[in-house]
Amino acid sequence: MSRRVIVAAIGGGKQSALADLAEEFGGLVARAKLILMTGGEPNPKEKDRIVCTTLNGCDKQKGLMISVLPNQTENACDLKERRIVVQTTLSRFERDPITGAAADIIVVFPGEAGTLLELAYASLYRRPFVFLKSRQDLQTALKDNNVFNELQQAIADAIKEYPFLSPKPQELSEALDRALAQTEWDVNSPAEALIKVLLTFENGTKVVGETHFRGLPESPEIKQLFEQQVETLSVL
Repeated sequence: MSRRVIVAAIGGGKQSALADLAEEFGGLVARAKLILMTGGEPNPKEKDRIVCTTLNGCDKQKGLMISVLPNQTENACDLKERRIVVQTTLSRFERDPITGAAADIIVVFPGEAGTLLELAYASLYRRPFVFLKSRQDLQTALKDNNVFNELQQAIADAIKEYPFLSPKPQELSEALDRALAQTEWDVNSPAEALIKVLLTFENGTKVVGETHFRGLPESPEIKQLFEQQVETLSVL
């Protein structure tokens, strides 16, 4: 099938200094007719969480969205107007292989252990990524002992609980180091980030084939539901 490019926006913690940039980026993704994936939901009350503010910007422009939500009571996948809502019983870190590796390209905002884990999966599984004012912040975060230790536990949890991707811990660590050493994908504005995204794909906004989403543990039907819903979004 031909479908729209899925762009994941990742970043953690309270990022009030970048909230406007995140919202602007979400709006640009919407106007480009791409699908924006994050680990949150659109919420006008959330002014400084990247996973929400990017979706807020996208939602304001009537864009196409995917939310991958952890810590839910059951696994489910529902299309609600212009947004696919993937509910998973996985914890936040156990969910991060999805937000890290299920999209076609990842735009990286500052964050800590969770963002580093997502970036590690993106790098290992060769998803292109763009650093939006974030690479140096992430390098600094990785040097913090508390963040580093939390990341090691997050890697162990993700590998154990998300069996569709089965890397070794060392592979993820090395992939993360490779990603953070790259400079050619550093940008300073949402517009630059979008240009990088569009130039990555031959047809700009569309690709052929299924998504990189592998499914959810104990819910094999979710994979097919997701693919069908992405196909539906792609013709809106």
